[in-house]
Amino acid sequence: MKYKTILTSLILLTQITFAINDTTFTSLENRLNIKLPSDFEKKLQRQNLMGPKPSEREYLEIQKKQNDDIFSISFRETYAVSDKRTENEIEEHIKNWNSLGTTFKLEKTIIKNDLYFYPITPEKLLVDENIFIYKAFFVKLDDNSLISCAILLNSSALKNISAYNHILGNLYDRISKGKRKAKEKGDDVLKKFGKDSISFIIPFKGMIVPQNSYSYDVLKIVKLGNLNSPGSELTIYYGNHPQDILSELPNNMQKKIKKRSGLIFGKKIKWQFLYPKSGENFPYMHQAFIKNGKWYFHIFVSAINEFDNEEMLELIRNLKTGS
Repeated sequence: MKYKTILTSLILLTQITFAINDTTFTSLENRLNIKLPSDFEKKLQRQNLMGPKPSEREYLEIQKKQNDDIFSISFRETYAVSDKRTENEIEEHIKNWNSLGTTFKLEKTIIKNDLYFYPITPEKLLVDENIFIYKAFFVKLDDNSLISCAILLNSSALKNISAYNHILGNLYDRISKGKRKAKEKGDDVLKKFGKDSISFIIPFKGMIVPQNSYSYDVLKIVKLGNLNSPGSELTIYYGNHPQDILSELPNNMQKKIKKRSGLIFGKKIKWQFLYPKSGENFPYMHQAFIKNGKWYFHIFVSAINEFDNEEMLELIRNLKTGS
């Protein structure tokens, strides 16, 4: 009995030690929290010299490097919601992963900390000199949105996998929901652009993704859809070198671009737009440029269907600006 008591005490002491040494990381800007040992750190994403700063709202990797080992946990926003058919939608989705060179199996759903975890196991590990997927999982939050996650290793970490059992063995207990949720239909949104700001009421359930650069700001507004269908989105650029996206389309598509007048921020503008006809496989697109002193607002819509297109135009009609 005395031996059993000592053993139990040692196990509890080990658990307490892990808890003391753990650091809470926020993931995807407070969508999820995860407790990991303090020697983990957020991996910086590469930034294109002329592009906006990568947003942690879209992707985050938390990583440990020790000797030759690399052990990472990645989190990716899917811009998807799911209700009753989540398992079916995930099974359909991971068929696309077979192109990596193996098949992936959806395991039994696990519920922890008011979150639904959908574990995914590769039939075989695609071990090479680089990082590979050891395990993957989706997390469904209480707003029914989905986040895609993966355990990523290199071959050295695989050889030393027992050193990470204290993480892998209770991984789902380490993850909890954050405070940031998807925007609901009817929510007010305010975004600062330098000394200016814009506000609007979002007409659908969606996500707001601000991206900043040295000389301009970008705001992406994404309508949440199904895991297996692309989302519709509206992008608002504020800077002095807006990109004419429609002019970069192939010549045969540029010939189909039409123009019409409109109002944005109470100012007269010229819309350029391109709608797909039956059998054409490209999104509904709108584009407009609004001069604002020395700067421009560039508004671009990419919608997967006519209904989404109208919702995006409704949002634009409700845009307000102020200093």
